[in-house]
Amino acid sequence: MDDGIATIIAAVISLVSSGVALHAANKSNKSAEQSNEVTNRTNREIAMAEQDAENKRNDIQIDANIVWTARVEWIQNVRNLTAEFISAVNNYILSDNIELRKRNFEIVWEKSRLLILYFGPDADGLVDDDSNILDKHSNKAKNEKIVKLIQDICDGAETYFLNLQWISQHESSLSRCKECKDSEDIFETCEIIECGQLSADEQNRKCESYKNYNMECVHKYVVQNNEFKSKITTLIEAMRIYLKIEWNRTKERKET
Repeated sequence: MDDGIATIIAAVISLVSSGVALHAANKSNKSAEQSNEVTNRTNREIAMAEQDAENKRNDIQIDANIVWTARVEWIQNVRNLTAEFISAVNNYILSDNIELRKRNFEIVWEKSRLLILYFGPDADGLVDDDSNILDKHSNKAKNEKIVKLIQDICDGAETYFLNLQWISQHESSLSRCKECKDSEDIFETCEIIECGQLSADEQNRKCESYKNYNMECVHKYVVQNNEFKSKITTLIEAMRIYLKIEWNRTKERKET
């Protein structure tokens, strides 16, 4: 009887021990599962955060590439359009008939308007009359000056051939004055001399005044046309410097 009770007690103890062990195992498994879940969730959150950061970096890089590409395209367009504008002006100057002159001037005007569109107002409306359009270190306050230079070239082109006509007319008058001095017949038929009404001294003074007037006119129109051509040269040099500075700035942004 004692042996049977002992057996039962041993069995109960064994059963309880198994139950306790099973409970402990289940509890341990749940704890492990919870720990794994926390770990997995943390890893997912870390991965998501890393991916989000990577996406933002990619977006920033994409935006930077878009800006860089757009700026390079801007520089190329301005360089090409500047070359087309200068070529159009030179073709206009070399025009040898009125119809060709008209067509070439229309091209000059069209190219100038397109080129001006690439130069918006300077930053914050900055206007610096002392800035140098040929400054090799900065493009500060150059846009408005470039626009004005392009407009001045168009204005000069418009009056270029008219100035040549005036130069020719005034030089012709000077040539007639020279012939008049050497020819009594021409002198007597000169339109500026009131024959028989002026003394010799008065006639000479009037002749000199007339010649001086024509020389001054020739000088004025020659200067205007020379200034027009000089502005073309200035624009070429200014744009060479301007685009070089812009390219260096764009390249520096790409490298950073």
